[in-house]
Amino acid sequence: MAFWALVLRASFGFSGAGGWILGNGVVVWIGMISYGLYLMHPFIPGLYLALLSALDLSPAIWGAYYIRFPLLAALLLAVTSASFYLWERPIRSYRRLLT
Repeated sequence: MAFWALVLRASFGFSGAGGWILGNGVVVWIGMISYGLYLMHPFIPGLYLALLSALDLSPAIWGAYYIRFPLLAALLLAVTSASFYLWERPIRSYRRLLT
């Protein structure tokens, strides 16, 4: 029932702090690329390790969690953004031709 009420309330739009947070450009952008985040996230740790190896960087230093996590997040956002703007958005533009 709580989720039903939340969906019903969202259909009319949020105001106040909820509207400000959900209308924030960063939140909207993350929502726009969220499917890509879901699809790409399993491959990012392997890509990170491959980049460390290719750049001859030490996994002992660059693998520390306080360094690794922000870099993994940035890499995930970069790869997903590139995928969205170079692949998904151009394909979506052809939707009008099919309807």
